[in-house]
Amino acid sequence: MISVDSFKSDELRASLFPDGNLDQELACDFFRGLFEPYMQSVNGFSLAEQIMSDWDLFTDNDTAKRVIDEALSWSDLADINLHADTLVVYSQNVSESLREWTKLKESIKYSSRFLSDLSPLENLGLRDSLLNSEEVLNSFGNKCFYRARIAKEKDVKFTTKDLGMPSVDKTLAGRANVEGIPYLYLCTEPETCYYEVRAAYLDRVWVGKYQVIDGETVRLVNLIPRHRSQQLSVDSEPLVILRNRILMNAISRDLSTPMRRHDKDSMEYLPTQFICEYIRLILKFDGIMFQSSLKKEGANIVLFKDDKVTCREVKEFEVTKIDIQTESV
Repeated sequence: MISVDSFKSDELRASLFPDGNLDQELACDFFRGLFEPYMQSVNGFSLAEQIMSDWDLFTDNDTAKRVIDEALSWSDLADINLHADTLVVYSQNVSESLREWTKLKESIKYSSRFLSDLSPLENLGLRDSLLNSEEVLNSFGNKCFYRARIAKEKDVKFTTKDLGMPSVDKTLAGRANVEGIPYLYLCTEPETCYYEVRAAYLDRVWVGKYQVIDGETVRLVNLIPRHRSQQLSVDSEPLVILRNRILMNAISRDLSTPMRRHDKDSMEYLPTQFICEYIRLILKFDGIMFQSSLKKEGANIVLFKDDKVTCREVKEFEVTKIDIQTESV
């Protein structure tokens, strides 16, 4: 028997058990939508494991298996040929978002760079996904952000201006910006800066501390992957949510992919530069936030302009220890 205590979400408990008893008709519709994004495969994870990974829906894994198998035993769901231990992968409808992003990347790099067709991604919900990932920064709470530069000579002293947005003539292509259009790259903590500038042992690193100017509001698209970012309700469309999540995570991975110091292939930057232009010019955001590729606990912020933040101070540090880890390739 499926009980109200099987679910973590208070909203689901209230919806599926309106009078303390399970509304099986409503529950059938809910579970049909929940199972729709998955299809049987010789690989993958069990249906119960995948649903818990995607949604963290039930109180524990054993409860997930029991509830899923009971729901699939209902006559109204008899056409769904799955059970809790069935190995599943995402259906083609869910994976479509990744295919369309791959196609757009190839188009931008090799076909139509400046007038690429975004309609397939917009049809998949790219615009709404980006708008729904808004994160707002302001001056309250004295939250700080950081930017670093390595001093190539020991006696060089950097000022707040030196730790600011680069000039147009010195702006090279980056993950977010095209050559000649400067953006301000920041980190959410100083340690991430050292990784991002590839600081080495005994390097002198200057770090600028930034804050949002009093009275200003900075609107960011937060692209940091959130595999369970939306709690399900009886009105949710799991297939649409997962499809959009895969698309956003793919964009985030491309922004976070590390480049070696000697890599010169700016072609790899083009798709994420294109998306950032879309976020800046069409959606009118101030910037983006994404996970650091070099320090997983850290995050990067890219601001399209520097007029809403200010560099409060600059300090010099020396790298005294490097922790290098390797693996066979």
